[in-house]
Amino acid sequence: EQALAHIQSLGDDGRTGAADGIATFVELSVPLVARLCERLGLPGHRPAAVDSARNKHATRAALKAASLPTPKNYLIKTTAEVVEAGERVGFPAV
Repeated sequence: EQALAHIQSLGDDGRTGAADGIATFVELSVPLVARLCERLGLPGHRPAAVDSARNKHATRAALKAASLPTPKNYLIKTTAEVVEAGERVGFPAV
């Protein structure tokens, strides 16, 4: 909310203008920038797209749903699933 308030106040000082866009070079800030752009009506990535892109399993599921090629993968949630994951994906695996 602080960042939003500061951006919205641009131009109030008579020296700056309103924001036309927001950019970042810090990967960890991309979700924040996406949400600020959405809230301010500025061009930018949709927050849902950013969240999916930052989650390997969600990205692979989206690619598969679009019938695009994706490497074999398995989301391991417990140690009991390691053997099944190895059988489905094969080795070597990351």
